[in-house]
Amino acid sequence: MLGQAHHDDDRLTTTVEALQRHHEHFRVNELERARRSLAAGMPEDKVLEELARRLTNKFMHAPMLALNHATAAERPLLQQIYCPLAE
Repeated sequence: MLGQAHHDDDRLTTTVEALQRHHEHFRVNELERARRSLAAGMPEDKVLEELARRLTNKFMHAPMLALNHATAAERPLLQQIYCPLAE
């Protein structure tokens, strides 16, 4: 049983690291895009607003897909997971 627990911990660590890399990619790309917009003369407020909007959309994409594709039986669990985030 200890071996299974260790394996589960390893899988969790791998999943968290993959999520971090995935979202770091978003951050780097969107920051680069914002810098290009600033260099092109776009107003800072507009660049920041666009950066925030784009990151929010990227971060919301996976949870929205999960909720939209969930079966009726799966939705309560997903709502339980995501609803505390909204409070």
